[in-house]
Amino acid sequence: MAPPSAIAPAPSATSSAAPSATASAAPPGTPPETTASDVEETPPSAQPTAPPSCPSTLRVEKGDSFESITNRCYGSRTYQDLLVSHNHHERKGLRAGETLKIPPFETLAREQVAAKWASEMSAVAASYTHFVRVQPEIEKQLRAQKPGAGNYRPSATAKRELDAAASALRPVVEHLRAAGVRTKKFAQAVQAFEQLASGEGSVSTDYATEEIHQCFSYGISALK
Repeated sequence: MAPPSAIAPAPSATSSAAPSATASAAPPGTPPETTASDVEETPPSAQPTAPPSCPSTLRVEKGDSFESITNRCYGSRTYQDLLVSHNHHERKGLRAGETLKIPPFETLAREQVAAKWASEMSAVAASYTHFVRVQPEIEKQLRAQKPGAGNYRPSATAKRELDAAASALRPVVEHLRAAGVRTKKFAQAVQAFEQLASGEGSVSTDYATEEIHQCFSYGISALK
């Protein structure tokens, strides 16, 4: 898993990934509204993650792993155990030429939680969808800065998406709190969305988005 960072901390049931002839990632999203003095050119080694875009079935290529596939299709490697489980596979032994099923994020989430929490996964997936739409912009801006802690200044579009991500997830946090569920991961994701949307404070230039994905992953795992 990714190292801890400065902050702790959507596709939904109706938004599966767009078909693609290959397993390659989609083009990066719209750059943030910044000036040349705010952000330097992103070095090749720190290119932002593209928005998740994979076909519903994917042919494994040489060199692929569950880690690389989940990073490409869901925006983070942290979901690899969910994809392994969905395909009734072992993490090791992935062979070139075999086919994997790549379901919508909500499907992965629903399969991992107890039945009484399945209905909450629609809101979780909606929050996730809003977040991954702006993930490329966040990463491009942060990774253009010096490694460590940096500042994120959201574009108007990114702010709307981050606000929507937080709004979708807040009811889930309230429902879990009322039920006495101890996980705080979804609440931490809401806090992360609020901070990024505000443009205030500093966040990790390397792991800000990965930590949010981990909040989704760990929050889902806590509801088994």
